[in-house]
Amino acid sequence: MGEWKNFSLGDVCKFIDYRGKTPPKVKSGVPLVTAKIIKNGFIQEPQEFIAEEFYSEWMRRDIPKKGDVVFTTEAPL
Repeated sequence: MGEWKNFSLGDVCKFIDYRGKTPPKVKSGVPLVTAKIIKNGFIQEPQEFIAEEFYSEWMRRDIPKKGDVVFTTEAPL
């Protein structure tokens, strides 16, 4: 067997943290993923949305992509 190597989590992945930021919500637009729709390890159908014109302003840190891992720090996890 090979040797195990230790890495800091920040050295092998990138965190996009949006805690404490809540964009203005609208009835339709870009789906908003919140802790409320994380159930049993899956993202459920979004019930809240952000207006398309605000999306790039609110998502300045980076944009999640297919295959990314989502963590929530609010209950329910």
